[in-house]
Amino acid sequence: MPGPGLTHRALMGGGQAIMIDPATGALLGGSDSRKDGLALGY
Repeated sequence: MPGPGLTHRALMGGGQAIMIDPATGALLGGSDSRKDGLALGY
C-alpha cells in the first residue's frame, strides 16, 4: 500500500496550457513540471 504522500500526489492533477496572442497569432505554452506532459501547438 503506498504511503499517504504518494496517494495524495496520484490524485492531484497537472496542467498544460497554450495562449494565442490575437494580434500576432503567436503561441505561448506552459506545462506543470511536476507531471508528465507538454504543451504543444502548431
